[in-house]
Amino acid sequence: LLLLNKMYQITARHIAGNLRLRHFQVPVRHQSDKATRESTTSSFSETLNLPQTDFPMRANAKQREPQLIYQQLYQWQQENNDGTLFVNHDGPPYANGSPHMGHALNKILKDIVNRYKVLRGHKVSYIPGWDCHGLPIEMKASEIIQKEKRKEKPSSTELRQLARKYALGQIEQQKEAFRSWGVMGDWDNAYKTMDHEYESRQIGVFLKLFQRGLIYRALKPVFWSPSSITALAEAELEYNDEHISPSVYVTFPVQQLSASGKEKLEQYSNLSLMIWTTTPWTLPSNKALCINSAFAYCVTTVDGGKSHTIVAEALLPKLESVLDKKLPILCSVSGADIVGAVCQHPFRPQPSPVLHGEHVTLESGTGVVHTAPGHGVDDFKVCQEHGIEAFVPVNDYGKFTSLAGEGFEGKFVLTDGNNAVIELLQQVGVLVHKENYKHKYPYDWRTKKPVIVRATTQWFAGLTDIKEHAASVLQENVSFTPAYGKARLSAMVATRDDWCISRQRVWGVPIPVFYDKDTGNPLMNDETIEHIQKIFLEHGSDAWWDLEVDALLPPKYRGQDKYTKGSDTMDVWFDSGVSWDAVVNGRGLPKADMYLEGSDQHRGWFQSSLLTSVGATNEVPYKKIVTHGFVLDGEGKKMSKSLGNVIEPQVVIHGGKAGKDRFEGFGVDALRFWVASTDYTSDVSISAHLITEMSNQIRKLRNTARFMLGNIADYDGTPVAYEDLLPLDRYMLHNVQEFVSSITTNYDNLSFAKVVQSLLVFSNIELSAFYFDVIKDRLYTSPKASPQRRSAQFVLSQILRAFTVAMAPVLCHTTEDIFQHSLMKEGTKESIFQCGWFEPNEQWKSPELEQQWKKIRELRQQFHISFEDLKKKQPDAIRTPIDVDVKVVVKKNSDVHAIIEKVGIYHVGEVFIASEVTLEAVDELEKEFELVLTPSETVKCARCWKRVSKSSNLFCDKDFCPAE
Repeated sequence: LLLLNKMYQITARHIAGNLRLRHFQVPVRHQSDKATRESTTSSFSETLNLPQTDFPMRANAKQREPQLIYQQLYQWQQENNDGTLFVNHDGPPYANGSPHMGHALNKILKDIVNRYKVLRGHKVSYIPGWDCHGLPIEMKASEIIQKEKRKEKPSSTELRQLARKYALGQIEQQKEAFRSWGVMGDWDNAYKTMDHEYESRQIGVFLKLFQRGLIYRALKPVFWSPSSITALAEAELEYNDEHISPSVYVTFPVQQLSASGKEKLEQYSNLSLMIWTTTPWTLPSNKALCINSAFAYCVTTVDGGKSHTIVAEALLPKLESVLDKKLPILCSVSGADIVGAVCQHPFRPQPSPVLHGEHVTLESGTGVVHTAPGHGVDDFKVCQEHGIEAFVPVNDYGKFTSLAGEGFEGKFVLTDGNNAVIELLQQVGVLVHKENYKHKYPYDWRTKKPVIVRATTQWFAGLTDIKEHAASVLQENVSFTPAYGKARLSAMVATRDDWCISRQRVWGVPIPVFYDKDTGNPLMNDETIEHIQKIFLEHGSDAWWDLEVDALLPPKYRGQDKYTKGSDTMDVWFDSGVSWDAVVNGRGLPKADMYLEGSDQHRGWFQSSLLTSVGATNEVPYKKIVTHGFVLDGEGKKMSKSLGNVIEPQVVIHGGKAGKDRFEGFGVDALRFWVASTDYTSDVSISAHLITEMSNQIRKLRNTARFMLGNIADYDGTPVAYEDLLPLDRYMLHNVQEFVSSITTNYDNLSFAKVVQSLLVFSNIELSAFYFDVIKDRLYTSPKASPQRRSAQFVLSQILRAFTVAMAPVLCHTTEDIFQHSLMKEGTKESIFQCGWFEPNEQWKSPELEQQWKKIRELRQQFHISFEDLKKKQPDAIRTPIDVDVKVVVKKNSDVHAIIEKVGIYHVGEVFIASEVTLEAVDELEKEFELVLTPSETVKCARCWKRVSKSSNLFCDKDFCPAE
């Protein structure tokens, strides 16, 4: 944009500055008899066809934009457009917090797509939605209760009521902002994941997964948030690259060698295996050691031969670097000869068998992995294969229980717990080295605090049986923008075996399970789930907490006092992930044409939607996935309150200070233009400087439209036959055809930055700097109804419509403003979006004209260069191009000669805006053409200022200037 602006400024200065012409001014020219000229010019100015329009140069956006938007457009297009239905399914934003710049980027991108589709004649389905359950809203409800300083703990029912009320308030706040950005949608029928029908259909999808055997309960390691006191899914994590963990190198004494390794290793006294871990707190839970049987290991010593230890041979140099000492290789041994050995736990009276593990790599550590099945997924799998049970001496709050051993109970594992374990390792003499280690570590995305891995009994959706099919249908049936998103999502699905769907929260949709009071066995079958689904349709999920157990059970299970309700709720990603059924299917819509969200949704909504849909129906829920990046500040930094660099949409629109920037209040269209101008597929930056530039560009676009509106004010829209158009005007219709074709392709490809680029080039270069500059004299001085003026006016009317429609999806307020001042506002039409897309006449496309005018524009470019040279030499006599005559010298029968003869020297000369242009064809010429500029010896017309008469009267003797 900045480059285009610079190009425009240079061209505009050269043309407008030198010619002293402005769109809406009658300039004062150099005159020999000033008094006479002023009198005459004053009398003739009233006869000029000066532009007439009340379309404002400045948008006054803050005040006028709310009045310009056509609020009934969504309903109108549903009732009147007869094209195919386009379903843009809205990924629900979370119903918590003020609208931020990420919301603006997302919602405006969707709206640009939707408005374009409306203009192309499609019916558009865009039902906005909100994700309403989950911990943040539950915490807000808890804060409300805490402020009341109650002594008694609130009931689950009361907490849910407060959470619902809070979510509804947040939805209204966000909805008001989204609508103020010009976002068109079915706002009166928006969906909420806490709606009764939505929750009922969610249970219906759960039932289908259950019927396929995909829902099960098991003890497995999961991400656990001590700060939220709940299990988390991968999509609920964010990773901190600056996390510091204490890392330790620890030896496990060998109790028993394997049969195959005994001969090589029994000679070494005090033999051990050395592990490296960044989670010392998991050592009380150690149940085994893992090595890779395919690797080469070696025996070395770290204390001069007093003891011996085994590590991977390939990692010995790294270990030497860490310990800052040379370590000898005393013996090489294969991993296969170590598997089967048994080590002693460093401080617990139990063995640690040595097992083979495929997950063991040579990337870091020692090649020997401490294995705690209660705190690691790979650890759990390996131990499960060998019948080794998980041991988890850590509670819901991330603190050691009494099972961890003496001195550990009550200590938080990530702080005091780590320190206590390291201290004990040092005491028993097995700590070789300790150091701080900075690495990427998972954090709870809500509380921003670190999580742990902890084996707990949870409900899971098994993915092993469906992930291959999910990846396959994704590859075959879904397109992606950007294209690399397909590989990213496919890889995530391919490596996922299960999905922990249970959460230990109150504000959510419950997992519809009952437990036997005596045995603890779960009761969940088709009959019980279907019964709950019906209850939720009528009463919503509140019924799970409001009704007694018997009321929730089917009749045959009642009256036994045998069962209790489960207390777990579903993962909120399961909530939003079933929207393909709860909203799209639930409202009778076909499969969604598009899911458009942030790139983080590859591991969130895109994935949960895919897995629930494939699990329930074997089909993908969408045809296309579009992703955008995150919004950064002007320096490319992530926005955060702590950095003080948060820029909110409302500040951009209404004005105010944000971070280091102060925004004047540029209105919604400046924000929308910024969105469209970005490469949204990656992270984008915003600043006051960028938005100011957007506002300046919009002003140029407005002035381009204003010129056209002003100069067709007296035109009634009567078409002019193509063959009756002047050559330049026919050429411009070809340019319009090319412009619309390019714009259409870029909208279809979702390349909105290219749309913006095309608009600016067409407006600044093709129109303002070329076509408008050339036809001004014709528009201002020709008789009102003359063929040459009507020719230009007809073309301007076509350009205006194409230009306005092309801008409309992005600048919806600006183009509604143009529409209200134009001939497009006809009959019952109330909006530019009721006019449809601009479809150029195929007759306008003329490659031959394009080639001809390409050469003519080369002549014009050379003329300006020659004119500037002559002006420098004779500054008193030469001020504007009107002060010169031009002779175009060409070689006979050359291409340029043929073009000028075909187009006509008068029409070619028009582009120079000189007084007189003649053609001379010669037999020999070294160059393709030559321009000879000389000061004009003729007299200016007092009305049109053309030097066209050799007499001293003040009137033009040309037919096109009706001076008399």
